[in-house]
Amino acid sequence: MLIANPIYDVTFKRLLEDNVAAKYIIGSILDCEILSLEPKPTTITDAERDGLRVYYMDFAAKILTKDEGPKSTIIEMQKSHKWADVQRFRRYLGGEYMRSEDPIVAIYFLCFGLGVDSAAFSGHPTFADLRTGQKLQVKSPLVRHLTHSSYFVQVPKIEPCLDSDLDAVLSVFAQEDFLPDSQTVRHYRAQAQNKGMAAVLRTLGAIADDPVARAELENEARCVDYEERAFGDRDRKIMEQSRIIEADRIQIEERDKQIEERDKQIEERDKALAEKEREIAENRTTTVKTLKAAGLPLCTISEVTGLPITAIEMI
Repeated sequence: MLIANPIYDVTFKRLLEDNVAAKYIIGSILDCEILSLEPKPTTITDAERDGLRVYYMDFAAKILTKDEGPKSTIIEMQKSHKWADVQRFRRYLGGEYMRSEDPIVAIYFLCFGLGVDSAAFSGHPTFADLRTGQKLQVKSPLVRHLTHSSYFVQVPKIEPCLDSDLDAVLSVFAQEDFLPDSQTVRHYRAQAQNKGMAAVLRTLGAIADDPVARAELENEARCVDYEERAFGDRDRKIMEQSRIIEADRIQIEERDKQIEERDKQIEERDKALAEKEREIAENRTTTVKTLKAAGLPLCTISEVTGLPITAIEMI
């Protein structure tokens, strides 16, 4: 069948407005059952970014967690073609985090890489591959300073696989098998294995079959292409500079930790020496008292203990 490419706003918005499809996508990424999902779509116009648009979608959700049972949460979904947009979205989330009584979970669909060797991974409080559970080493400044639970999908890292619900969700975002001279409509050759995936494919297929939606999609694709040509090099330079700054900051942190650890070792060694000296002093005092009680001359006690006679007299 033919499906529309979900990396564009036209498609992404329609996909998340289908409640069954949205529950399936979010539940597959979070690895939990979505009990209820109330969408609150919002579009930010970013004046700082030459009037270009950042699209995200909010959900008030109740999820069934494995450890805590049913729990209310706010789910923030963003799809971005540019690293700079996600930086701004994080600042927006910071304000939302302060205002919200419920915990916030952010899900990012990124059309660029973060230097992490995983198509989908969690970003807080630990970094882990969502497919394998393997712990990840992450140096991206975008990810390292998160203050809320976050999940990342790196579209360029998606590889063909249908072993799980998460794999099925990722598969529709794979950038492959497009129609000739098109980046907006592609072939999808697998069959839906459940109700959720059927809803995803039904929505994407309907957009691909709708001439009006196709026209909107092609127009958006041209805008994205223009943004890439106009701002892509600049954004990549900013991202690279941020990575360098972050790498320097990590090195400074590691050096500070080493200095702190060395100071602790010196402090512990000094404490051990002080304790040893105290024990030696106590042993000498005990020895002097024992020898004095035995009636030995002070000069003999001095020879045995190494203490001056004046010190022996004071014990």
